[in-house]
Amino acid sequence: MSLTNTYDSGAFSLKRTGFYVILCGILVLCAAVFYFLSYPYDRELGRASNGTLDLRGEQMNETLFTLGGDWEFYYGKLLTPADFASGEAGDFELISVPSDWSREGYPLYGCATYRLKLKTDESSLALFVPEIPNASAVFINGETVFRAGTVSSYSEGFSSSLRNELVTFETSLGEAEIIIQAANFNWAESGLRYDLLVGRAQVLFRDQIARRIVLAAFIGAVLLMGLYHAALFISNRREKIYAVFALICLVQAVRFFLETNGFAQLLLPQGMNAALLWVYLSLIPLGTALIVVFTHLAFGIKFPPGRRGKLWKGFYALAILGCAPLVILKGGVYIMAALTFLPMVVLFIAGIRSKKATDKPFMGLYLAAIGLFCVWGVLTKLIWGDRLYMAGVVSNLFLLLSQCVLLALDYGRARRQAAELAAQNLFLDNLLLVKTQYLANLTREMKTPLTVISLNLQRALRNLPEAEGVGSAKSRESLFLAKEETMKVAELAQTALDMALVEEFDRVMTALDPASLLRKSADEFRPLADERGCSLTLSLPTKLPSVLGDATLLARAMSNLLSNAIAATQQGRVEISAEAGQEFVTVSVTDDGAGIPESLVGHEFDRGVSGSGGMGLGLYITREIIRAHGGTIRLSASASGGTKAEFTLRMAN
Repeated sequence: MSLTNTYDSGAFSLKRTGFYVILCGILVLCAAVFYFLSYPYDRELGRASNGTLDLRGEQMNETLFTLGGDWEFYYGKLLTPADFASGEAGDFELISVPSDWSREGYPLYGCATYRLKLKTDESSLALFVPEIPNASAVFINGETVFRAGTVSSYSEGFSSSLRNELVTFETSLGEAEIIIQAANFNWAESGLRYDLLVGRAQVLFRDQIARRIVLAAFIGAVLLMGLYHAALFISNRREKIYAVFALICLVQAVRFFLETNGFAQLLLPQGMNAALLWVYLSLIPLGTALIVVFTHLAFGIKFPPGRRGKLWKGFYALAILGCAPLVILKGGVYIMAALTFLPMVVLFIAGIRSKKATDKPFMGLYLAAIGLFCVWGVLTKLIWGDRLYMAGVVSNLFLLLSQCVLLALDYGRARRQAAELAAQNLFLDNLLLVKTQYLANLTREMKTPLTVISLNLQRALRNLPEAEGVGSAKSRESLFLAKEETMKVAELAQTALDMALVEEFDRVMTALDPASLLRKSADEFRPLADERGCSLTLSLPTKLPSVLGDATLLARAMSNLLSNAIAATQQGRVEISAEAGQEFVTVSVTDDGAGIPESLVGHEFDRGVSGSGGMGLGLYITREIIRAHGGTIRLSASASGGTKAEFTLRMAN
């Protein structure tokens, strides 16, 4: 077996081991959350018979009892303890609790009264009142212990509210009478759908608080995941999938705060009114829509072009957003749930058919999470929903963790790619440095022989006799052409050297006297100006502050500017001036020459652009030199119609 095959096998084994470790971790965490949050531990099913529940002889030290079984039921009546005491309640029917009265054949919209006689050995007990759609009142031993909304026999006087509460009560001679009024005129569920729990106060309180601590930890963890990925999106990732995941976390956190028998119903004084209830309902299709978008981005699923794509988008809109009105119908909640899950089922099938699901195990994990999300949602809503506390937390947690793992792997892959790119950039930088140093050394070595050749050619031209004749004229012409070409090559070598100096400039600058630098440049170019018939003047203040820079590079920048100004000016004037500001010294080179050609305006500093037929590197190199010194440079028309070049240098102190 080759080394490459061995390495690949080991890498695959490592990836596979990591996958199983992460999978087991997610499963263990979800199982723990399900047990401590949703599973009805330390709870026994009390079965009432003929409206009476006998718990005498039961041990209540660590056990809670559900008030299930057959309760007295008075449909269409809102009876008070006084009505029962006076014998005006009338005949009753028996109804199984917990259950929706519409499932027992009664009209969904209406009101009813439940009654249960409780027998116990305990002198005092506590009762957990769950969500009772969609308004309710609870009386124990003739006293009002709980109200949510306004209970009414007609829709005109009705107002909805969903609340939870823990209430304590005393038993009278080992008995207690529990009367519950319930009304519903605007919701798809009614009656005592959820378990009422009874037990000793400390046991019941510990059970509810323990579950809500786990729920709070879940909501907090979801919010932290959302904030973390939102920060990643804002700071450096800028990928849509991170923003979508952050929104998913926010929506799920708010949803489970408002969930049935959750924090909102327990902590808000008025519970969940109609407005909050609709907010809660809107979060379900919104969360589904975000999960659909996330899945599209994760698997790279794109809408087909043309009409088919529009049909798919219409299907999503109808299934996710168009089903909200269904909740007011009998069974509408289940139709809404089915419709919102339908796009996820379609995406689940599309994901399975995608190559990513087979090539990458964590994609398969995410698909499994989507499948569990859909199946678990149906099971908990239709079968276990009335028995489990916050049953939807487990499937949502599994889905969120799977999404988080996908993003973490993507982020890790991006970090590795960034590290590899940084290493490549470092290699290229070192290669560029070697190239630049080689170019600088080469041009330095070329300057000496080129200078010697140029001087000898000039000496030969001077020493060549002024004899007439074809041979002598051709010799002079050849020597002159050789001198001109040598000077061009020398200029090329100087330009290459300038560019190399700029590229390898390490920004280690010293304090320089700008006045001395400008005077030296003026003295160097004054003979050339005199030869062109123009005056070169220097206009400097009495004192200029020191600037930070490299004398060789700044001298080259001034050389480029002055040579351009003198070349463009005949029988005119070139002026060098400078002035000090707060942080910078501004240097200007002004001429009254031909000015900037209109075709070059805005492109003066571009590489290879020249107005005189040259290489077009002088102003480009000058700009790079000034930029390397932390300054700026610009060209503009002077007052006399020529050109004004102006650049800044940072002061030394």
